[in-house]
Amino acid sequence: MKLHDIRTLIKSLPIVLAVGLYLVFKPDAADTADVKMEYAVTQTGNELYEVTYGEVINGDTVNVIVDGQSQPVRLLMIDTPNAPQPYAEEAKERVEQLLSEAKKIQLLHDVGAQQDEDGRLLAYVFVDGVSLQEHLLKEGYATVRDVTAPNNTFEKQFESIEKQAKQAKLNIWSIDGYVDETDGFQEDVMN
Repeated sequence: MKLHDIRTLIKSLPIVLAVGLYLVFKPDAADTADVKMEYAVTQTGNELYEVTYGEVINGDTVNVIVDGQSQPVRLLMIDTPNAPQPYAEEAKERVEQLLSEAKKIQLLHDVGAQQDEDGRLLAYVFVDGVSLQEHLLKEGYATVRDVTAPNNTFEKQFESIEKQAKQAKLNIWSIDGYVDETDGFQEDVMN
Protein backbone atom coordinates (compact mmCIF):
# COMPACT_ATOMS: atom_id res chain seq x y z
CA MET A 1 0.00 0.00 0.00
CA LYS A 2 1.34 3.42 -0.95
CA LEU A 3 1.65 6.37 1.43
CA HIS A 4 -1.02 8.28 -0.57
CA ASP A 5 -3.46 5.38 -0.17
CA ILE A 6 -2.86 5.27 3.58
CA ARG A 7 -3.51 9.04 3.90
CA THR A 8 -6.73 8.72 1.89
CA LEU A 9 -7.84 5.83 4.09
CA ILE A 10 -7.13 7.79 7.28
CA LYS A 11 -8.99 10.85 5.96
CA SER A 12 -11.96 8.69 4.95
CA LEU A 13 -12.17 6.82 8.25
CA PRO A 14 -14.26 9.47 10.11
CA ILE A 15 -16.81 9.55 7.29
CA VAL A 16 -17.07 5.76 7.16
CA LEU A 17 -17.40 5.67 10.95
CA ALA A 18 -20.11 8.36 10.93
CA VAL A 19 -22.13 6.55 8.24
CA GLY A 20 -21.78 3.28 10.11
CA LEU A 21 -22.96 4.84 13.38
CA TYR A 22 -25.91 6.45 11.62
CA LEU A 23 -26.97 3.15 10.08
CA VAL A 24 -26.76 1.43 13.46
CA PHE A 25 -28.47 4.15 15.49
CA LYS A 26 -30.74 5.88 12.96
CA PRO A 27 -34.19 6.69 14.32
CA ASP A 28 -37.00 4.34 13.37
CA ALA A 29 -39.61 6.01 11.12
CA ALA A 30 -42.27 5.22 13.72
CA ASP A 31 -40.25 7.16 16.33
CA THR A 32 -40.26 10.31 14.20
CA ALA A 33 -43.90 10.12 13.10
CA ASP A 34 -46.16 13.09 13.82
CA VAL A 35 -49.06 10.79 14.74
CA LYS A 36 -47.58 8.04 16.85
CA MET A 37 -49.41 4.73 16.80
CA GLU A 38 -49.78 4.48 20.59
CA TYR A 39 -51.15 8.04 20.70
CA ALA A 40 -53.62 7.21 17.92
CA VAL A 41 -54.91 4.19 19.83
CA THR A 42 -55.29 6.24 23.01
CA GLN A 43 -57.06 9.12 21.25
CA THR A 44 -59.55 6.96 19.33
CA GLY A 45 -60.11 4.39 22.07
CA ASN A 46 -59.99 1.68 19.39
CA GLU A 47 -57.68 -1.26 18.88
CA LEU A 48 -55.33 -1.73 15.96
CA TYR A 49 -55.86 -4.89 13.97
CA GLU A 50 -53.48 -6.49 11.55
CA VAL A 51 -54.41 -7.00 7.90
CA THR A 52 -52.67 -8.32 4.81
CA TYR A 53 -51.96 -6.27 1.71
CA GLY A 54 -54.32 -6.96 -1.16
CA GLU A 55 -54.08 -4.33 -3.90
CA VAL A 56 -54.08 -0.60 -4.40
CA ILE A 57 -57.11 0.92 -6.11
CA ASN A 58 -55.77 4.47 -6.06
CA GLY A 59 -53.80 6.70 -3.70
CA ASP A 60 -56.53 6.85 -1.07
CA THR A 61 -58.30 3.49 -1.45
CA VAL A 62 -56.77 0.05 -1.00
CA ASN A 63 -57.95 -3.52 -0.68
CA VAL A 64 -56.72 -5.49 2.31
CA ILE A 65 -57.38 -9.02 3.47
CA VAL A 66 -59.32 -9.18 6.76
CA ASP A 67 -60.10 -12.63 8.13
CA GLY A 68 -59.48 -14.17 4.71
CA GLN A 69 -61.81 -11.73 2.90
CA SER A 70 -60.85 -8.87 0.58
CA GLN A 71 -62.08 -5.58 2.00
CA PRO A 72 -61.81 -2.09 0.48
CA VAL A 73 -60.43 0.60 2.79
CA ARG A 74 -60.86 4.36 2.28
CA LEU A 75 -58.04 6.25 4.01
CA LEU A 76 -59.58 8.67 6.48
CA MET A 77 -59.24 12.42 5.95
CA ILE A 78 -57.10 12.51 2.82
CA ASP A 79 -57.66 12.80 -0.90
CA THR A 80 -55.24 11.98 -3.69
CA PRO A 81 -55.67 12.66 -7.39
CA ASN A 82 -57.39 9.97 -9.47
CA ALA A 83 -56.27 8.91 -12.94
CA PRO A 84 -55.78 10.64 -15.31
CA GLN A 85 -55.11 13.64 -13.04
CA PRO A 86 -51.52 14.76 -12.47
CA TYR A 87 -49.77 12.86 -9.64
CA ALA A 88 -52.47 10.16 -9.53
CA GLU A 89 -50.13 7.45 -10.78
CA GLU A 90 -47.28 8.61 -8.52
CA ALA A 91 -49.55 8.55 -5.45
CA LYS A 92 -50.80 5.07 -6.34
CA GLU A 93 -47.25 3.79 -6.93
CA ARG A 94 -46.07 5.21 -3.59
CA VAL A 95 -48.91 3.46 -1.75
CA GLU A 96 -48.10 0.20 -3.59
CA GLN A 97 -44.45 0.53 -2.60
CA LEU A 98 -45.16 1.23 1.06
CA LEU A 99 -47.72 -1.57 1.42
CA SER A 100 -45.85 -4.20 -0.59
CA GLU A 101 -42.62 -3.60 1.37
CA ALA A 102 -44.34 -3.41 4.78
CA LYS A 103 -43.52 -5.90 7.47
CA LYS A 104 -46.78 -5.12 9.27
CA ILE A 105 -49.99 -3.38 8.15
CA GLN A 106 -52.59 -2.39 10.72
CA LEU A 107 -55.92 -0.58 10.59
CA LEU A 108 -57.34 1.76 13.20
CA HIS A 109 -60.87 3.14 13.09
CA ASP A 110 -61.69 6.58 14.44
CA VAL A 111 -64.57 7.29 16.83
CA GLY A 112 -67.26 7.68 14.14
CA ALA A 113 -68.62 5.45 11.38
CA GLN A 114 -66.39 2.52 10.46
CA GLN A 115 -67.76 2.21 6.90
CA ASP A 116 -68.84 4.65 4.24
CA GLU A 117 -72.00 4.45 2.10
CA ASP A 118 -70.11 2.29 -0.43
CA GLY A 119 -69.24 -0.34 2.20
CA ARG A 120 -65.55 0.61 2.37
CA LEU A 121 -63.86 0.53 5.76
CA LEU A 122 -62.90 4.00 6.97
CA ALA A 123 -59.55 3.77 8.71
CA TYR A 124 -56.09 5.03 9.43
CA VAL A 125 -53.66 2.57 7.88
CA PHE A 126 -50.41 2.07 9.76
CA VAL A 127 -47.47 0.73 7.78
CA ASP A 128 -44.69 -0.49 10.08
CA GLY A 129 -45.96 1.88 12.76
CA VAL A 130 -46.38 5.01 10.59
CA SER A 131 -49.70 6.29 9.26
CA LEU A 132 -50.02 5.85 5.50
CA GLN A 133 -51.94 9.13 5.50
CA GLU A 134 -48.94 10.84 7.10
CA HIS A 135 -46.57 9.43 4.46
CA LEU A 136 -48.76 10.71 1.61
CA LEU A 137 -49.29 14.14 3.17
CA LYS A 138 -45.58 14.62 3.95
CA GLU A 139 -44.57 13.68 0.43
CA GLY A 140 -47.13 15.94 -1.22
CA TYR A 141 -49.28 13.21 -2.77
CA ALA A 142 -52.38 13.97 -0.70
CA THR A 143 -54.39 16.83 0.71
CA VAL A 144 -56.51 16.90 3.84
CA ARG A 145 -60.09 16.48 2.62
CA ASP A 146 -63.29 14.58 3.30
CA VAL A 147 -63.04 15.44 6.97
CA THR A 148 -66.22 14.41 8.75
CA ALA A 149 -66.59 14.68 12.51
CA PRO A 150 -66.25 12.67 14.61
CA ASN A 151 -63.82 10.81 12.29
CA ASN A 152 -61.38 13.71 12.49
CA THR A 153 -59.26 13.00 15.56
CA PHE A 154 -55.98 13.86 13.79
CA GLU A 155 -57.20 16.77 11.69
CA LYS A 156 -54.84 19.34 13.24
CA GLN A 157 -51.82 17.06 12.93
CA PHE A 158 -52.63 16.20 9.31
CA GLU A 159 -53.17 19.88 8.44
CA SER A 160 -49.78 20.72 9.96
CA ILE A 161 -48.09 17.98 7.92
CA GLU A 162 -49.89 19.17 4.77
CA LYS A 163 -48.75 22.75 5.42
CA GLN A 164 -45.10 21.67 5.37
CA ALA A 165 -45.51 19.87 2.04
CA LYS A 166 -47.39 22.86 0.64
CA GLN A 167 -44.62 25.26 1.70
CA ALA A 168 -42.01 22.97 0.15
CA LYS A 169 -44.11 22.78 -3.06
CA LEU A 170 -43.91 19.00 -3.12
CA ASN A 171 -45.69 17.13 -5.91
CA ILE A 172 -49.39 18.18 -5.96
CA TRP A 173 -48.33 21.49 -4.38
CA SER A 174 -45.80 22.21 -7.16
CA ILE A 175 -48.61 23.30 -9.52
CA ASP A 176 -50.14 26.63 -8.53
CA GLY A 177 -53.92 26.38 -8.28
CA TYR A 178 -54.03 22.61 -8.77
CA VAL A 179 -55.45 21.89 -5.31
CA ASP A 180 -58.63 23.79 -4.45
CA GLU A 181 -59.83 23.43 -0.86
CA THR A 182 -63.49 23.10 -1.86
CA ASP A 183 -63.47 21.74 -5.39
CA GLY A 184 -60.60 19.26 -5.23
CA PHE A 185 -58.03 18.88 -8.00
CA GLN A 186 -58.21 21.39 -10.84
CA GLU A 187 -56.99 19.80 -14.06
CA ASP A 188 -57.78 22.96 -16.03
CA VAL A 189 -54.74 24.75 -14.50
CA MET A 190 -52.59 22.39 -16.54
CA ASN A 191 -53.77 23.88 -19.85
